[in-house]
Order: sequence, then structure tokens, then C-alpha cells
Amino acid sequence: MWNALDAGGFKPESIRGDKFMALCPVHGDTHRSLSVKFDRRREAVLLNCFTCHADYRDVASAIGLSATDLFDAPLPEKDAPRPAKGKPKFEPAHRVPRRITGLVDVDELAGAKWEQVTTYPYADAAGTVVEEVIREQAVVDGAVHKRFRQRFRSAAGRWVTKKPTGFTPVLYQHADVLRAIATDQPVWIVEGEKDADNAAARGLVATTNAQGSGSFPRELADVFTGATVNVVADRDSAGYKRAAQLHHMLGEVGATVTLYRPAIDVDKGDLTDHLEAGLGVEDLEEISVGNAVLLQLIADTVKGIEAIAVCSAEIRAHQELVASGEDPAQHDEDIAAWAKEALLRYRRVAANVGEVVTATGATDPLSRTVMQEAENLVDQAARTAQEAYDLTGVRVPTSITERLKPADRRVQFGGDREHEAGDPPAFTGNTFIPGDDDTPNRGREFTVRKGQTVEIKWERDGDGTRRRFNRVIDGWGDILSVAFEDNGQESEITRATHEMTVRFSRWVRDEEGNPVYEENGSNKIESQVVTWDEEQLQRGTWADALPWVGMLENTSRRGRELAWDALHNARPAPYARERVYTTTGWREGESGSYFVHADGAITAQGSMPLRTRMVGGIEHLRVAEPTTDAKALRAAWEGSTVPLREKLPARAMAPVLGLVWRAPFAPVPHVCYLNGAAGSGKST
Repeated sequence: MWNALDAGGFKPESIRGDKFMALCPVHGDTHRSLSVKFDRRREAVLLNCFTCHADYRDVASAIGLSATDLFDAPLPEKDAPRPAKGKPKFEPAHRVPRRITGLVDVDELAGAKWEQVTTYPYADAAGTVVEEVIREQAVVDGAVHKRFRQRFRSAAGRWVTKKPTGFTPVLYQHADVLRAIATDQPVWIVEGEKDADNAAARGLVATTNAQGSGSFPRELADVFTGATVNVVADRDSAGYKRAAQLHHMLGEVGATVTLYRPAIDVDKGDLTDHLEAGLGVEDLEEISVGNAVLLQLIADTVKGIEAIAVCSAEIRAHQELVASGEDPAQHDEDIAAWAKEALLRYRRVAANVGEVVTATGATDPLSRTVMQEAENLVDQAARTAQEAYDLTGVRVPTSITERLKPADRRVQFGGDREHEAGDPPAFTGNTFIPGDDDTPNRGREFTVRKGQTVEIKWERDGDGTRRRFNRVIDGWGDILSVAFEDNGQESEITRATHEMTVRFSRWVRDEEGNPVYEENGSNKIESQVVTWDEEQLQRGTWADALPWVGMLENTSRRGRELAWDALHNARPAPYARERVYTTTGWREGESGSYFVHADGAITAQGSMPLRTRMVGGIEHLRVAEPTTDAKALRAAWEGSTVPLREKLPARAMAPVLGLVWRAPFAPVPHVCYLNGAAGSGKST
């Protein structure tokens, strides 16, 4: 497998133990995301691409191997073949050839010297620094690269790289934010500490969060309850996505949220760029949450068009090699594959635009302008894909030519819709219905009202309708996390939800059932967090593990199903499932190998926080925090290693220490057994 990947130019790493990483040959990888592992028990090669999750047969086919090449020994012969059960014959998926243009050096930063440039302190309400964000940079071949890392203050007061258990996240300039909210001053949320510092220099109370634009901790939303918040979005896909998510998240806690973007037409432009251009805070451009969603769509669509253009560049490069005298047979297959990839990438662009535009709607001039720009970009994407096919001389697919017809029929956004004669226009995710007044689709509606989760029903009231609120849950729930299990076994099957954590809340009531109020006049609330395991979720017994008796209005199967729907729809739920690790051992990720233990993971760069839930004794298997402190290392040696001399003979101590010392650095292809009578100290 290593030889085949190397011969194909997919840059496999050196083999470590029984595994290595390489560029994926299926999706046109630019960083190593294909995990290749040899399973000694089954004498088979296991393949998993963390980016495209390609079928193992597709991976093998892309490098000229068959599925049987992944097994060391042939499968046992059967007495008689089983009758076919209608299972479809495997057909390899479309293969994206290895790129020969615009190649990225995946090993460019290997061995780079990183230097600390700036440290941003994160202090709690009392002013105690509990976290630091450290900006580092390295210069490679004249180009400056940057990265950020975090470190946390442990309960013992030491700085550690792994987030301590029970760590409570804080905002940048947390105390200033609390004082501003208490005095009804607006708070500005920006992207990055540099923007926050520059905003503060202009007299604003500004903050941000650690760990990037896509990781605003949900528990920090409660800080902004009832606050006035202004969010400044960077002018890129991640910035607009963050703005829309913050608007939704903070709106749920009663904050008044206004979104802005820099008034400079610069890709990835941020607040600092806006201010350095001589503009003031008053010059920021206000946008709606719908605008943010659509602007993110524009940014994503531009990237999609760039990806389609790559296909044309690859086709030209192969044709130039043929023109230089190389055998056409070596390139014809790749040329055809890149043309097909251009079509697939165009379809993804068109489908994404259609779905987002349909879901968002045009409510203001900017939305209509952006929607029209999105439609124009789909035209550009079609022309770019057509160029790839024109280069090959192959007939352009109908889905592209139809889009580029001069009399192409389009959906007109906003106002009255006028359509040309003939078939009604349609686009992916939407079917035109004559007389459609653009009323939003409606499904079951749930909300939290008067301290209870209710289903909204519409009933006739004379000539009109009125809403009726049917109680489903006495209280309400916020889904904090939904996790699937990583047990160390690679699988192509989507894993079932392993556990779900929910924070239930309800109004406190007196003996007569009347709400109890706080001194400030708000309802007194009690909360409790529960976690359901996989068995409870699958069997439906989660309803028997609620924090208070009598929470469900109806405990029948139908009533539980209704409560389940209400729990997921009345309040915002997580956007994606998390991973929970239930076994120790080595794993492969986009950043390389990491070793999982009961408290997280160890990587080549140090500790990495992970969510773990281990039982059966392995919950005690914790790897110590990496340190270069000579005193700490000596104490560990004297406390753990030296006593072995009194417990074990050299012939037993040597292999044990060899295994233990090597294990955190690379997978060890050995197993060490301790043999002895009961009570001889094997476990000790």
C-alpha cells in the first residue's frame, strides 16, 4: 500500500508501527488525511479518509489496486456460493486525479522554528488570568506563517497546555464586559484579540473568545443576558457564519444583537483594516442576520468557482505534457476525470445557492442585490465548468448548457414573480408552484411559554384563526451536547448517538403552584443537567431519567415521541455531534497521530483536550502532563520507576520500561505479558 501511494505521488509518511498517513487519492487532497493501518488480527489494511470518507474500494482502485490486495491471506473457500440477494455490484466512485498544478508542500512547516510574538491574557471576573492565547510565527523561505496556541492555569496555579477538567471559559476583557452590561453599555464582539484591543483604543467595550471564529462557547452566551451587543463580522465566509450564529445564540438569552461588517471591499477585511483605512466606528455597515447568511453564501460560491477553475488548469497541464511528446494514453484518463470533476463541482455550487436562497428569502435591498450576485456567480460557475469541457472537446453536459441558454429562465426574487411561457422554472431544492405566495413552510411548532414547553396549534376562531398552546413538558431543556462513540475501531458505518447531555430548567413554584420570584422580579429558576447513554436513547427509556417527577404531560409512547420532538425544536440544538472517546490508544487526525488516554490526548505538540468517557478500569489510565521541568521529571522517576527495582527482576523490568517509554511517541507493535502466580505483584 505504501509503495502504491508513493508511486502515485501521494506522499505517504514514514511508517510508524503499523500505520501511516498519506494524501487521499480520491478527492484531490492537499494535506494528508488518509489513514492507512494494518490490522494484524485480520491481516488486512484498514483505510479511512478523514475528509471525504471514501469507500476503501475507491481508495484502492484510485492507486491501481483491488480490494483483495488489502488482505495478506486469501479468504477461505466456500463449499457453495450463496445465492445473490440483489445487492448492487460495486462501482468505483469518481476518482479525482492527483494534481500536477498549484501543488502545496505538505511538509513545508516540518521543523520550522516558531517564535512567540504576542500573549493575550484572559482573566476572570476577579481579574485572575486563567488562560492565555499565544501568537507565534515562523519564517520559511521568506514567507511568514502564524499560529495560535492556548495554555490554561491549573487548580495548582501552574500553566498547562491541556484544558483542566471543569475549566470555565472566560471572555477577553471579561471584567470590562460584565461592568458594561451592568451599566447598560453596549458590548462589541469582534473576531480576534487584535481587533478587540483596537476597538478598546477607540473607547469601546470590546471582547472576543479564544480558539477561533467557529468556537464561541455556548456557556458564555448567558453572560449577555439582556445586554445590548454589536457583532462585527470579518468579510469572509467564517466571519459571516460566526455573526449569524452569534445573533441566534445571544438572541436566545434575550440580548439585543446588531450585526455590522467593515465598510471596506477587501477580502477577509476585519475591524482593524476598517480603522486603519481611516474609517470610524460610525462608518461600519449594518447588516441583518439574513444578509450574513447570504454573504457567507457569496464567499463560499467564489471558493467553489475557484475549485472549478482548478479543473481547467489541470486539463491544460496534461494537454501541455502530451504536446511536449509524452504518451497521450498516460493523460487521457486524467483529462476526462478532471472534466467530470468540473461538472460535479458546478452542481454543488448551484445546489448550495438554490438551497440557501430558498431558505433565506429577500427582505431588503441588500438581500436582493446579494441574491442576484449569487445567481450571477452560478452563471460564472457554469461558464467555468463549460471551459473545462471545451478544452477536452467532449460534449458539454445538459445541466451546464441549460444554465447558459440566452433565454434561461430564472426565479425572480422579491416582489411579484413573472415567469416566461413554458415549463415553470425550478432549481435544486425548490419546485415552482403556480400561485405560490412565498409563505414559509410550516411543520410542527414548539416554544417555551410560561416556564413550560408547549406545542403551538392553530384553530379556527370565527372567520380567522388563533393559536392554542398545548403543554408537552413542565419546564424546558437545552441540549448541551450530542456525542457519538469513538472506540478505536475504524468503521464505514455512521455511528449511532452514544450519549446526550441536556440541561433541564423549570420555574420554582410554591405549594399552591404559583411561580416564586427573585428580588429583582424575575422568575426563580432551578436547573439540573442529565446525561443519557446509548441504551436509554435507543430504547426510549430516557423519559424515565428526567430530573423531576411528572415533567411529561403524556407518558405514552406517542407522548414521549412528542416530547422528544419538542426538546429538539423548542430551543436551539447543537449544530453537529461531538466525538466521545471510550478507549485508549492511538488515533489519526488531520494534524497527525495522537494518543488517547482517560484525561484527553497527547500529540507531538503536547496535550490536546478531548471528551472521554472510559470505564472498566481504563478510566485510571492517565498520561501525565508533558513537562520539561527537571524537578518534576526527577520526582516522577524516583516515585514511579526507581521502586520497580524492588518489585521486578531486570528481565521483567527492561521490557516493561521499554514498552512504556516508547508508547507515547509512536504505536508500539509489541505486547508485553507479565507472567506470575497470584499475589506476585503483577498488577502493582
